[in-house]
Amino acid sequence: MAYWILEFIKVFIGYAFLMYVWPSVVFRKKLSGKSLTFRFAFCSTVSVLLLNTLVLGLGLLHILKGWIVFAAFYGIFAASILREGKLRKYVSRQLQTLLAGTLGWKSLLADLLRECKALIAGLLGKLDEKTKGKKIEYSILSVLMVFAIIYFSYGAFQNHSYGWGDMYVHHAWIYGLKEGQIFSAGVYPEAMHCFVYCMDALFGVSIYSCLLFLGEIHVTALLAAVYCLFRETLRSKYTVYLILAAFLTIDVVCVDEIYGISRLQYTIPQEFGLYTLFLCVMYLVRFMRRNTENGNKKRGFDENLFLFMTSLAASLALHFYVTIMAFFLCASFAVFGINRIFRKRNFWSLAAAILVGVIISTTPMVLAFASGIPLQGSLNWGMNIINGTDTKEGRTKAAQVVTEQGQKTEENKAAEADSNEAPLSGQSKLHNQVKATDK
Repeated sequence: MAYWILEFIKVFIGYAFLMYVWPSVVFRKKLSGKSLTFRFAFCSTVSVLLLNTLVLGLGLLHILKGWIVFAAFYGIFAASILREGKLRKYVSRQLQTLLAGTLGWKSLLADLLRECKALIAGLLGKLDEKTKGKKIEYSILSVLMVFAIIYFSYGAFQNHSYGWGDMYVHHAWIYGLKEGQIFSAGVYPEAMHCFVYCMDALFGVSIYSCLLFLGEIHVTALLAAVYCLFRETLRSKYTVYLILAAFLTIDVVCVDEIYGISRLQYTIPQEFGLYTLFLCVMYLVRFMRRNTENGNKKRGFDENLFLFMTSLAASLALHFYVTIMAFFLCASFAVFGINRIFRKRNFWSLAAAILVGVIISTTPMVLAFASGIPLQGSLNWGMNIINGTDTKEGRTKAAQVVTEQGQKTEENKAAEADSNEAPLSGQSKLHNQVKATDK
């Protein structure tokens, strides 16, 4: 059990660093003065898009190697930190004194520890300012998130194995990335696979541990996104907590509901991307409200439209079904402000944001397809379902194998039955002949 707890902690640290810490540091000027909601939406969507673009871009150039991803990721992180003049001078001075022999290792470590304490104190001070007047709300949300992590990870600690058949397929695709091959089973949204691959390449967390525990940790992003949307649209600020608490605690005796909620503990693309559709709706609502304020003549891309774009792009890079769900969810909210959307200044800005989001997320897939990599079987199957032309050729390779194996098994059983029936028939004839002779 201690081993699995350690693996869980490693996955948690890797996830938090990739999803939130790295973009918070690299884009700190962009995030300066922004709300916690903006920071959450920005980091959780931009990080996924950047990792997806980096990994698939290197794969298209046939130079996808773990050490290149490692160097690029940490190189950008270090360069971003050293851009601060004071910090750069401090590091330079410390290195000079160390190399000159006037500063020992113990003194260096003590100074670094002191600086880290000061940095943490400063961050806590800023967090205290950001949560001013909302500490009770964020405390309740934190408790619900911790409960969700414990609730969904309980099964993984009891049985250290994948709980969903698709996870074996996605494990194989991520392992293909480790071998330098993108879209090993055909062109398919691979943002989640790229994210897990980076956790393995950057932190040494095994793919198995990532897939075993990442879903249970990532459910916090879903809860945070739902919280942000409902706080934006509901009048009562405490109604959202009742909704989240009911979702996590009420035992609904129905197979469909149990089946749906159980999938949140598995690391599969569709469930991984669910948080993005709530962010799409929230920033679409904010964009419409922003354009109804009196005297607001601002045109073009604002921060709400930008985050709507990144949320849409992340949903498309993670799983097509998530984007389809986002469309219908956005439509259900947009219908109440349809006249605002079709205003000339709003419509073209929104259309441009959608177009840019689609281009950002699909460009690696389009280039891979153009280079000769075929579409993954399930995409063909989905198109055939839509067109009403479902055929064996359009099904996934796995489904074909299962079907063919099933047919062979049935043929073997039939052949075995025939072979068993023949001797019996012969024995029956012999038995009848004996009986006739006796007569």
